[in-house]
Amino acid sequence: MRLIIAGRAEDAWVRLEPETSDEIMAVERSVAQGDWTIGRGSAAIDTLRALATRLGYPVRVGEERETSAPPPRLFVVPRGETALAARLRAMAGSSVPVIWDRREQDRRTTDRPFPADRRRRDRRGPPPSTWGTLHFLVVPSLDSPGATE
Repeated sequence: MRLIIAGRAEDAWVRLEPETSDEIMAVERSVAQGDWTIGRGSAAIDTLRALATRLGYPVRVGEERETSAPPPRLFVVPRGETALAARLRAMAGSSVPVIWDRREQDRRTTDRPFPADRRRRDRRGPPPSTWGTLHFLVVPSLDSPGATE
């Protein structure tokens, strides 16, 4: 299990990064029980080290610092998850917006025929893996590797 620290001092973003399939399953079970595997500030470092130890996979590689990793651009939370949104807002402060998922339902509500669609496939992809386990989505900064507009 690795502890990744992005940034400096009190403004650092910290996350646990499992390395093996056993560690991934342990982290997913922990998240399902309400534990956080990300945090902000120096207190999060101790909290996440303790969580890794409690899961039986202490941080053995040591801390890795990512000085170039920017903070997330925003968090997306499912509608009605007010407690989760409040916790994310408290953790992120005013630097990272927390917004509600805008989708309410599929736009096509009937099975009636519609004109031929020029698209070859459905544009909507599967939800990200964090949506099912963490119950929120982290949208990376535009400066993050792999981030697109």
